[in-house]
Amino acid sequence: MTEKIDYLIRKETMALDTAFDPEYQTVIYDQDGVFRSRKSKLELLRDACIHYRMCDFEGVLKGTKQIFNFNKAPIVVGDGLIATPTKSPRSYDCQFIFLANIIDFDATADGLYVTFSNQQQLKLNCSLHTFQKQYSRTIICASYYHGLGKYIPWKKII
Repeated sequence: MTEKIDYLIRKETMALDTAFDPEYQTVIYDQDGVFRSRKSKLELLRDACIHYRMCDFEGVLKGTKQIFNFNKAPIVVGDGLIATPTKSPRSYDCQFIFLANIIDFDATADGLYVTFSNQQQLKLNCSLHTFQKQYSRTIICASYYHGLGKYIPWKKII
């Protein structure tokens, strides 16, 4: 695992995880490999929000919560870049998953695993129910962001 000093979240980013390391804060799963960063997950997300959307992370989170009234709201970083949290985004051990790079997920006796487009797997720290709920929320946010322009409550769609 190599260090990335100025990593910018991009379409090839698959997940951000906690490093649990005294020197590094984040493990970055990318289609080009697994990297570690001294920056926190939130710092990486803040940098990406400024770069792609020209607004701050807190504004993105506030807007998403206000429109959709979601707890654990997905972070719409930019076009095709949505970070889906497994826990509260401010939780130290929250994992951020970029669903566009997932090809499968599977609940086993050992836990919930996602498989990314490069066949790499990551064990998630949430239940299948939580992941499915977050997955649905991310799809709703993506639909809104990509042109729907208004939110139709999920219950009214079904």
